[in-house]
Amino acid sequence: GMPGTIKATAVLGGLLGVFQAVGIPPVLLELQRTGELPIIFGDRALGGGPFETLPVQTIVMLGWAFVGLSVLELVAAWWLWRGRRRGGRLALLLTVAGAPFWVGFLLPYWLVVGPLRLLLLWRGWGSLH
Repeated sequence: GMPGTIKATAVLGGLLGVFQAVGIPPVLLELQRTGELPIIFGDRALGGGPFETLPVQTIVMLGWAFVGLSVLELVAAWWLWRGRRRGGRLALLLTVAGAPFWVGFLLPYWLVVGPLRLLLLWRGWGSLH
């Protein structure tokens, strides 16, 4: 079977992909409706980073782009789970493409998970086909 490093990589990307693909759209709809980022569990959703200072429509556009990347995270996770090298390539691409969003929306969990995923992917790369 697949080594644990690749399975862990798939699970990390898949869980965060689902969380974001489901969780971010309501935040963006609320932002469009009210002009304010909602407070969730005491924190401003998608707030605190440099993107928060941008105009509302720009934040919304960036948010939907990030939702698109989150859906692609699910594709990468599926391919990785099946041991496909293209899943590894997509995960690498999404790490590079996602990093500005992690900083811009102040998503500290990705600042940990992103490098961890790269390490796990590097360790298991030889097992991908």
